[in-house]
Amino acid sequence: MITKQKTFSFLDESGLMIPTFPQKTKKRNFSAIGILKHPNPFKITQNLHKCHKQLCSTLKKDNTRIEFSFKGITERTTPVTLKALSTLEKDPDWTFHIIYFDTTKTNFHKYYTKHNKWQIYLDNVMLVIQKTLNKNEETVLLMDFLRCPTKEATKLKQISHNTANIYAMLQVISHGVLLIQMVDILLGGFLYHKGNFSDKMGLKTEVAKRVMDIKNSVGNKRFKITKRTY
Repeated sequence: MITKQKTFSFLDESGLMIPTFPQKTKKRNFSAIGILKHPNPFKITQNLHKCHKQLCSTLKKDNTRIEFSFKGITERTTPVTLKALSTLEKDPDWTFHIIYFDTTKTNFHKYYTKHNKWQIYLDNVMLVIQKTLNKNEETVLLMDFLRCPTKEATKLKQISHNTANIYAMLQVISHGVLLIQMVDILLGGFLYHKGNFSDKMGLKTEVAKRVMDIKNSVGNKRFKITKRTY
């Protein structure tokens, strides 16, 4: 009997997953699902918790009100966000995979309807799991909470029913799970870089560059990127 490897997987999404149109600057708009897998996240979570305490101290807020997020990057949060990314980079055991797609493309516009937005989310979740997990592997999947349309609630079961590698699955609030927050930063940085965006103070640009530096540092086997076309 083959004993399956046990892992933990942390998943988040970024972007609206609805058709958009190129801006006057001709920049593209992307949506993505990201998953970070780790065989034993206890130590890295403890190390990231130290960064989170520093973040709370910097912002003078208690730990129930603040989290790492790419959208929330400011002049005050940038240094500790970069520190958290460095902490993540030093850990040798995680792998990260992004599935992304261009919401400005005509083929996505043709595929999308207001009735299948939730199904697009589920399809991409299942795809990134299938591309990330090995055959002889079982994972506990923790997903950032995304409000499900009432009539679609039972469809969440598609993920576990159609993906044999899932041992257990739970939707959680991201501010309680540091590795989901790191997925948010990695996703945000990648999409910001991919869209060739820039901010006046250069703070998000700096964090996005650091994310891409980590990708280059750990290599394509640990930081994987898949572009999906419709």
